[in-house]
This record gives sequence, structure tokens and C-alpha cells, in this order.
Amino acid sequence: MPDVTGQTMNKPSPPGMARLVTAYAATHLRFSPLGIFSLILLSFLNGILQGVGFFMLVPLLDLVGRPDAGGTASGSGGRLIYKAFAALHIPVSLPGILAAFFVLISLAAMVQFFQTPLNQKVQRTYTGKLQTGFFTGIVYSHWQFAAGVSRAAATHLLSRDLPAVALGSFFFLRVLTGGILLVCYLFWAGTISIPLTLLAAGFSGAALLIVKWVLPRFIRSGKDVQTAGTHMMAQLLDHLSMLKAAKSAGVEEKELERFKTTVNNMTEQTLSLARQDAGLTFGVRIMAALLLCLTVYTGLAVLHLSLVSAGIAVLIFARMAPLISTLISHIHQIAGVIPSFEAAQNFEKAAAQAREPESSPGTPRLSLTKGIHLKTVDYAHPKEGEGPAFGIQNLSLVIPACQVTAICGPSGAGKSTLADLITGLCLPRNGTIEIDGCPLSFENLRAWRNSVGYVPQNSYLFNGTIRENILWANPKAGQNDLEQALALAGASALIRQLSSGLDTKIRDGGTRLSGGQRQRIVLARALIRDPQLIVLDEATSSLDPESQTAIFSALKTLSREKTIIFISHDSCPLEFADQVIHLENGRRVEDII
Repeated sequence: MPDVTGQTMNKPSPPGMARLVTAYAATHLRFSPLGIFSLILLSFLNGILQGVGFFMLVPLLDLVGRPDAGGTASGSGGRLIYKAFAALHIPVSLPGILAAFFVLISLAAMVQFFQTPLNQKVQRTYTGKLQTGFFTGIVYSHWQFAAGVSRAAATHLLSRDLPAVALGSFFFLRVLTGGILLVCYLFWAGTISIPLTLLAAGFSGAALLIVKWVLPRFIRSGKDVQTAGTHMMAQLLDHLSMLKAAKSAGVEEKELERFKTTVNNMTEQTLSLARQDAGLTFGVRIMAALLLCLTVYTGLAVLHLSLVSAGIAVLIFARMAPLISTLISHIHQIAGVIPSFEAAQNFEKAAAQAREPESSPGTPRLSLTKGIHLKTVDYAHPKEGEGPAFGIQNLSLVIPACQVTAICGPSGAGKSTLADLITGLCLPRNGTIEIDGCPLSFENLRAWRNSVGYVPQNSYLFNGTIRENILWANPKAGQNDLEQALALAGASALIRQLSSGLDTKIRDGGTRLSGGQRQRIVLARALIRDPQLIVLDEATSSLDPESQTAIFSALKTLSREKTIIFISHDSCPLEFADQVIHLENGRRVEDII
């Protein structure tokens, strides 16, 4: 299946599954070591308090006249209770026993009071670091990696996989605390009868062996559910992108049937996983009932335990049986989210490898006073399973500072790729790019980007006000800077027409605005940074000729202080350009002055 970066991800082999389960547990300890240690400590304390509660029956039965309820008849646990009463000078009377029981319950409630929010804190810390790590990976990765991230897979990872891993974290913590409680139960049972405890331990081991046998199947089923979910998300995003074309072509019914097929596939995979869960739960409950029956029979008929000892043993094993069933069910739930954890882990590793070096704090912007010089630059777009597809080949050119340069050419000529190189979004495969004689490298890319104002062809606005969208690029800009940027972008009239002006809310990426209106706002956002270089990548294609001419004229005036690059297949910018560079198949064809 494809992972979030669009590459094929194979199903893990059984050894790989064990490694993933171990890694899943290890990440919790790495993210919150103190929280995990505190949970373990509280779980042990809870197990001790519950065990003491079991043996509180011994002095209580003594009071109602059971002759076999003495300390020796109830094992070492009963003797410990009597010793504790004597050491604490608590009379073995109904008020004394009830007072001790009240204190015991209060302590157990206090443990639960601390354990519940701590459990949530550990789970939320784990989930938050996963979500933050995912976003950090995209934000700080180099452009080639970020551009290759599958939108559908990334959306599915963030909206489905990471929440699934977070839910798995809940089950993991329950398994951790429940497992400790099970160990405590076995310890208290051992104080009554070692053979009965070995019987219970044997059943628990058998149940775990069954889980180990079926675990790979659960993980494979979880992988199928994860794959089906990714495909459904991809199809939904595709349809939303093609909604207008689909309606105009009258293929709504066809699209609906295609989506129904994907939904039915995911439903079948989910039901298959649920059936496996139900089968495992059924088997474990049968084993738990059998364990309880064997405990009673063995204790009374074979080992001839006293009624009190047998009763306490049954009480302990009655707690153990559903606990074992719950633990196995939780382990199954964890197995179901392991594929989602694998997807998140794969992305984290890929993003870490693609991370750009960080700039030093306070690194100044690179200045542009002489020009940009490309020297025999090659750039290749990677293609899975194929050789590199060159977007730019052996390109050398000079872009003088404080002039207007137009880059023209047919679709696929390499214009946008050249813009990515010039703006520092990526570095060439071969050759160098120099800014005022300083070669661009990973170390100074961010410093150069701080000097660039880039307006892409596909303008996007986030949900918020127009003011927030523009100031996003330069939060420290004042009102005069804002008005100047709007004027240069030809957006002043638009703002005056809106009843709320700059405080007008933008929804759904600005879809209620026309393409030209969105581009004016995005252009103002680029200009408010006061950049050294302004790059417009087909940024005025949605404007009418009159608006285009107005913006080009304003930018031409601005070129006395700024370097302007127009990327377009239209002839409109040519009359405003000091230099025109024509590209074809990633190569320079000619210069037109």
C-alpha cells in the first residue's frame, strides 16, 4: 500500500510485527517516563490494597463464629491481617474491622483519584507529541519531500491513524496497569495455595499463547482496514476536487457507485476485524469460566482447603477471570492499531531524514543588490520506479537586481521548477545558485527565503479575517504597511466594497471570493513582507487585462528598489520586463530584450 509519502509500504513480517509492538510500548516510555513509572507504582499499590481487602474477610468471619476462620486456616494472608491488627492496636471487633475497612476503601479511592487523571495525562502527552511530531515533520522537511506527501494519505494519517494510535495508547496503559494487578492477584492467591496459583498461572499463560498465535492475523486485518480507509479518503478528496467537472459531465451516479464500492470494502474489512475480536473474546470467556470451576473443585475436593481459604481464593480468581479476558481484548485492540502506528512511524523516519538544517537564531536576511546567478543548474524530479525526470537542464542565467525579469514558456517547460530553485524551496542536483555571489546551501536557505515574497498560481487563504491572512506573512507590520501592500496588489477597492473591510471573515479557503480577489489578497500578503525579491508564478492569470496592467505597472515602479520575476505563458508581462527568458523542456531557448 502507499504510505504518506506516496511510496509503497509492504506488510510487515511476523518478526517485524514483534518489533513494531515493542516500539509501540517503548515510545510511551520515551515520551513520558515519569508518568509511566508513577502509573506502575500506583498500580502496585492498588493491587496491595485489593489483596488486603480480600483477607479482611478472615477477622470478619471469626466474629460470626466460623471456627475455621483463624489465622492458620486462611494461610499467610490471614495471619498477616491478624498481625497488622495487633501491631496497630486495632481490636478484632465489628467497629474495629469496619473502621479498618473504611480506611482501606478510602486509600483505594485516593489511589484511583491520582491514577485516573495521570492515565489521561500520559495518554494525552503521547497523543500530543505524535500529532506535533507529524506537523513538525512536514513544516521542517525540505520542499521535495513536502511536495511529495500524498494529501489523502496525510489527511488519513492525521484524522484516522493518529487518533487510532491514541486510542491504542489508552488500551496500552490499561494493559500495563491491569497486568500489574494480575501479578498482585497471583501473589495473594499464592499466600493461600501454591497449586491453585500455578493452575491460574497456567491458564493465563495458555491464554497469552493463544493471543500470540492470533496476533499476526489481527495486525494484518488492521492493515487492511487502514488501507481501505486511506483509499476512501483519497477518493473523497478526488471527488471534491473534481466536483464541478463531475456535475457538468453528469457522472454523479458513476461517482456514487465508485464511492459505495470503496465504503463497502472498508465495511467488510472492519466487520472481519470485529468477528475476529468476538471469536477471541468468546474463547477467553469460556476459558475463564473453566478456570473458576476448576478452582472451586480443586480447592475443595482435591486440596481440601478450608471454606474461608477456598472462598477467598474463589473471590480472587473471580476477579482474575474477567481481568484476563479484558487484558486479552485490550491486546487485540492494540494489535488493530499497530498498522496505524507503523504508518506514523514510517512518516516520522522519512520526515527526519528530509529535515532541513535549522538556522541560527537571529540569522539576518540575505540581501539582493547585485543579482541572482545560476551556473549550469540541473534539477530532477524523482519518480518512483523510474529514473529522474529533469525539470531544469544545464541552465545558466543572470537575473539582475532591481529589474523586472519575465520567465515564459509552454506548460511543462520548467518555469515553476525554476521559481522553486530561485526562491530557495529546493537546491539544484548539479550546479550552483548565487545570491550576490553567495552560493545557496542548506545552511542559508531559510535566510534567503526571508528575503523572498512568493505568490503561487493556486492562491489559498486560511479560515480567518482578511487582515489575519495578510499579516500572517508579517505579524509586526503596521496599518500603513498593510494599506500600502493592498494598494500595490490592487486590492484597496475590494476591501472598501466589503462591509467589514479587513475584518471580513474568510471561509473554506476563500472559495466565496473570485479567483482574482483571492490572488490580490495573496499578492498583498507577499508584499507586506517587504521582500528583496518578488516572484509571481502565474499569479495574475485570474485577473482581467486591466487589473493585470495596473498591478504590473505598480510592480514596475517598485522594481527601482525590488527585484521582480514574472512567470507566465501570457504576453502581458513582457512589455513591463527588462529581461525575458524563454524556457522549453527545462532549457533556455533565447533572451528577448
